[in-house]
Amino acid sequence: MIRGLYTSASGMLAEMARTDVLSNNLANVNTFGFKKNGTVFRAFPEMDIHRFEKSGAPYIGKLGTGARVDQIYVDFAPGQLQTTSNPLDLALKDDTGGESSFFTVQGPNGELIYTRDGSFTLDVEGYLVTKEGY
Repeated sequence: MIRGLYTSASGMLAEMARTDVLSNNLANVNTFGFKKNGTVFRAFPEMDIHRFEKSGAPYIGKLGTGARVDQIYVDFAPGQLQTTSNPLDLALKDDTGGESSFFTVQGPNGELIYTRDGSFTLDVEGYLVTKEGY
């Protein structure tokens, strides 16, 4: 019986992680340049069940022992392009399907920051900057 509880608990934890990923995707559905996440599950090894009595077949079948989250990944597939009236709004599209392209901007401390949000403006000095001012 305790084995069944552990199997159920592992399934609930895996499903909770999947729900968290889906919730994050929904919360960012209107975020420009947001890339959705996905969840990959892995099953724990199955166990063979054998009958120890002499009557009937000795091999009964397999018993699943649960699942776990193997990986949470970012889906870099290109999203829908939108036409705007702002000439400073840019979009990335390359020969690989847009999966490896990022805008590179300089952060406040000189570090490089990568973004896929192409909503740019001009600062007071006439430099092209992100909405955050980078």
